Amino acid sequence: MRLCLGVAKWVLLVVPLWRFAMVVLENGPQNVSCGAAWACVLALSLCLGLLFSSAGDVSAGIGAWLGIPTPPLFEKALTVKRKSLLVLFVAASVVMLVVTRSPADVALHLKALILPPVRSYAVSFQEVRVWTDLHILTLIAAPAVFFLAPPSADFLRVWKPWKAFWCLGVFVLAVVMLWTQISPI
Repeated sequence: MRLCLGVAKWVLLVVPLWRFAMVVLENGPQNVSCGAAWACVLALSLCLGLLFSSAGDVSAGIGAWLGIPTPPLFEKALTVKRKSLLVLFVAASVVMLVVTRSPADVALHLKALILPPVRSYAVSFQEVRVWTDLHILTLIAAPAVFFLAPPSADFLRVWKPWKAFWCLGVFVLAVVMLWTQISPI
């Protein structure tokens, strides 16, 4: 069941958050509004946190499936604590640097978090493009999963049949979305 939850987190949350952040980063820092810059940083931060969480779930699920116990230290290393949002913000800045390959662009993106750029048609268009993207719903759902949902190991500690149906249901949804290449909302 942890394998199912890990794959579902990856497909339903990590991939759309990454795509959402790339929409902002690919348009250039000169066209980023304050809201779009915050949405990009939040999407990248949550994407990284959920990426490590889903990797821990997948590794624990495959290990249990094959009968190999997952070392606690390995699973602990892949579990991002919810209090580490500042670390995720710094990691998101590093990812922005890797993606844009320009420290000046990253500095302009981070500057847009505090100082809004001069209003122009390009900035307005980018802001409308970001806020009308369907992945904005994922940006709302991801913090709920990251901050409010119990960790997968705790969720599955007590056996209940509805938990199995829930895990398999989100796994089937994730597999169907991968198979059909439909972007989750």
